[in-house]
Amino acid sequence: MIQIQHDGAVATITLSNPDKRNALSPDMLNALNDAVTACNADNSVHVIVLAAQGKVFCAGADLKYMQQIRNNGAFENLEDSEVMMHTFKNIYTSPKIIVASVQGDAIAGGCGLVTLCDYVVAASTARFGFTEVAIGFVPALVGVLALRKIGEARARHILLRANIFDANHAKELGLVYEVCEPHELEHHTNTLVQELAKHPRTSIALTKKLLVHVQDVDVFSGLDYAAGVNALSRQTESFRTGIDAMIERISGNKK
Repeated sequence: MIQIQHDGAVATITLSNPDKRNALSPDMLNALNDAVTACNADNSVHVIVLAAQGKVFCAGADLKYMQQIRNNGAFENLEDSEVMMHTFKNIYTSPKIIVASVQGDAIAGGCGLVTLCDYVVAASTARFGFTEVAIGFVPALVGVLALRKIGEARARHILLRANIFDANHAKELGLVYEVCEPHELEHHTNTLVQELAKHPRTSIALTKKLLVHVQDVDVFSGLDYAAGVNALSRQTESFRTGIDAMIERISGNKK
């Protein structure tokens, strides 16, 4: 269901169940969570690429499993929902930069998965959408993510309308960072990833932690927290090395 490949500072996690349209069954979610956890703990990894096999990036919930849960009780449904919650939280709070390389449709939970990522590079033929309300479901977990990513007004428009839209509109909304032709997807993804992989691991991790934390507090508490992060970052080896390199460049002494 999941494949992991390492290339220097880049780890690629690939959803590998194309026959099921890479649907987010409990098994897929647990496997994805384990893969992200392993990459998060690997100090050699600076960037995680999230990709998928087949024509569809991720079709959301597994339909066969959705049929089964219709008869679940409240406790069983909560347990099931928490599997997705823990996986999504693990991705959202990852200390690594996560880039989604979207070759096909990302619908419902699949669109939520994309929304978690720091950058999304999408083929022009890919489609997106939160379609939950159209089938009497609620875009609960993905709604929280969409609200943070694109703001309340835009989140309301796409969550309540439940329509499917193209990659260019997804970029206009702020869900997608870059749109390219399908045959150029790998090149555009790799170009971005190689640029991002050059940044020090510690500064990226602290910056991502800052971005998650300050959204939950008032501005003054956020500034207090930011001051502490600022001070902590100055104690890292990557900061000292970066400052030395900058001084050398400015003084013209770079070898």
